[in-house]
Amino acid sequence: MRKHLLLLTLLCGWNLGLLGQNRAAVSAYQKGIREYLQPGGSTDKAEKFFLRAVKLDPVYPAAWLALGELYEDRGDSVQCFRAFREAGQTGAARAGFFNLGRAALGFGGYRTSLSAWEEYLKLERLPDAQVADAIRMQANAAFGLQARQHPSPGVEPRSIKNAQTGRLYPESYFFPSISGDQSTLYFTGRNYHRTPIDENIFATFATDTLGWASPHKVGGWINTLLNEGAVSVQGDERRMVFAGCEREDGYGSCDIYLSDLTALGWTQGKNMGAAINTPQWETQPCLSADGQYLFFVRDSKKMGSHSNIWLSRWDGENWSKAEMLPAMINGTGNEFSPFLHADGKTLYFGSTSHVGMGGMDLYKSEWQADGSWSAPENLGFPINDHLDNFGLVVAPDGRSGFLSGGLLGESVWEEEVSTYGWDMAPNSHNLPVIFEFELPESAAATPIVWLEVYAVDVESRKPISTAKWSISRQGLEQEVTHLGFLFETSLPLNTEMAFSVQAPGYNFESYRLLTEERVGNVQIDTVYLRKTHVGDAFRLNNLLFAFDDAVLLPASMVEIHRVAKWLEENPALQIQIEGHTDNQGSPAYNQVLSEKRALAVLEALALQGVSKDRMQTKGYGASRPVASNETEEGQALNRRTEIKIISTTGR
Repeated sequence: MRKHLLLLTLLCGWNLGLLGQNRAAVSAYQKGIREYLQPGGSTDKAEKFFLRAVKLDPVYPAAWLALGELYEDRGDSVQCFRAFREAGQTGAARAGFFNLGRAALGFGGYRTSLSAWEEYLKLERLPDAQVADAIRMQANAAFGLQARQHPSPGVEPRSIKNAQTGRLYPESYFFPSISGDQSTLYFTGRNYHRTPIDENIFATFATDTLGWASPHKVGGWINTLLNEGAVSVQGDERRMVFAGCEREDGYGSCDIYLSDLTALGWTQGKNMGAAINTPQWETQPCLSADGQYLFFVRDSKKMGSHSNIWLSRWDGENWSKAEMLPAMINGTGNEFSPFLHADGKTLYFGSTSHVGMGGMDLYKSEWQADGSWSAPENLGFPINDHLDNFGLVVAPDGRSGFLSGGLLGESVWEEEVSTYGWDMAPNSHNLPVIFEFELPESAAATPIVWLEVYAVDVESRKPISTAKWSISRQGLEQEVTHLGFLFETSLPLNTEMAFSVQAPGYNFESYRLLTEERVGNVQIDTVYLRKTHVGDAFRLNNLLFAFDDAVLLPASMVEIHRVAKWLEENPALQIQIEGHTDNQGSPAYNQVLSEKRALAVLEALALQGVSKDRMQTKGYGASRPVASNETEEGQALNRRTEIKIISTTGR
């Protein structure tokens, strides 16, 4: 039961002026207050006392304010609005109209709220803090009215369960997370009226006919007798993070824990340590699809504190000290449930800081190449409404959303009751359940293709377990690496990606990937690596030079870094760096340019620690084309830098 501090303050103030009211009305009012505020008190009895007070004295603003609070707590918007309006018109204009505007906004009564704020802001000598709050809520009411009048088309929520699977779901299930190949949906589930009653992590698989299959608790040691809260899985389903509270190894009330997938199931959660967790409250983690970033919520849970979104980066060995996202994301209110889409740039989150529809709304912001964030965009109605909305997850296809709660969630529950009966409706006790829906174009993320690529020996056709992978979109700071014969990652559509694979004793392989259309959820490929022999030559496909110059562009540094690592792990190799051009320009000019470009690569590798004694350069100009120079495509292929193996013994 909500008892607003505002009401208590107002009531204490009004007690000083009670002598001006009818004595019988005052007595009824005071009895109502005692009944309303005391533990175990009856709101029905309190209501009768308050109604008696205003019947005996209709111009009794304190009693009208109390009735407004009681009806708001009960969820009776009509009576709540009437009571606060009466308070505003009978001597408590500040309290009456302020509370009417606030309560109407909370009920989604936007026109009533706007009218109340208009009346309130006409008053004189208003406190600055309350004026600021009024202006903020007035803006929310105006936005909410506009959004509701112009709903996003095509948003039709549907339950993730069906007649075959419905009875197997826990009573409440929320905080979804989806795998990179879009085949597995993870979530936190909890029962309240049957065992087990603690929160556990569940999973369900996508099927061709039933939608989502029967849910099951994930295997291994991750689920315990304690609560395993909000969950997030890495795209390749090798790691999972979740919120755990009141644990012996905890830093505070709630911490973020990490679990790894093994052949026997998920490991017991391990506290992620002081880089992430503090004596404050850490929860609602999001592990990015590539496993490189961890977003989460932190709140001190002290009077006046707010929850904010924080970020930590994985460097291959450790998580960086978490840093709070900038003010573009974290405002003066609360931020909740961050989710970074598999495109690596679109962040969805819940917030009360930005202009919205009254409660906590869902927003999207894009991570820019310079590290900044775009201005958050409200996802609009009906994804947002006057209730609290948070916990949105968007599938790799960029359009399929998964959410629980809000008016959309209530419509799903009503449909389940209608379809399956009360005994099958998991939300029969007003608990959140997950539903899915298609996002409108304005709210969608960039679609991605989930890449599964294998490293195989070209001769034996055996997988190479020592393969080291790298993929990068925006330079070394955005590089994703992995060790093993299988590499899984996301490929955003229409985004160039620098991709390479290397292994001790094998030639270096690099590609420039650009996926322009999405055919299915998963793209499977194989890279065939050749063992290194003298005379082998291969192209460095991710080296980029300034136009008509020998200056390496910044995007080339990932390739330089990876080639340097490859040479470090193959210390007996000696190489020749060979430059080639197209036929545009004179032969003499092209010869000099090719030589300068080869030398530029040598110098860049030397800066990475490669001894110059292991390298030599040679320029060929346009004398060795690999394609026709009659087309732009052919010319691009001919402009290249290659590495040739000149020794495998160090001599």
